[in-house]
Amino acid sequence: MAVKLRRSTDTVGSFIKFKIRVNDKEVAQIAANEEQVITLPEENAKMQVKQFSGKSNALIVNDGETVEITNGPFVFWGFVLSLLLVPLATTLLGVDRLIGLALVVIVYLIALQFVDSFKLTKLDDTHLSTE
Repeated sequence: MAVKLRRSTDTVGSFIKFKIRVNDKEVAQIAANEEQVITLPEENAKMQVKQFSGKSNALIVNDGETVEITNGPFVFWGFVLSLLLVPLATTLLGVDRLIGLALVVIVYLIALQFVDSFKLTKLDDTHLSTE
């Protein structure tokens, strides 16, 4: 039993591999624009990817399916949030500036725990390229 996994996350985190988890165990890593075949231990296995504090939705997968990793909506909104908060924090002076920037990073990392940075989607036959 196996699943084909494609990573299509553009430039977000492209220098770092994602950890692929099946049934809450790390089984492999996948680089940007890479495609891998992941062996499943059983039918209806739970798949998820993680990178640092970011994670994807958990998806139940079965033999023969193709799954694509894309950016989730938080990637965009996290970028917008940082564009708003970082300039605000840099208007402070001295130690307050450092504290402000540290708070921005902490808020971002905490937010990553509650939202999916990446999205796993099953592809049907219409999405598959001819090989």
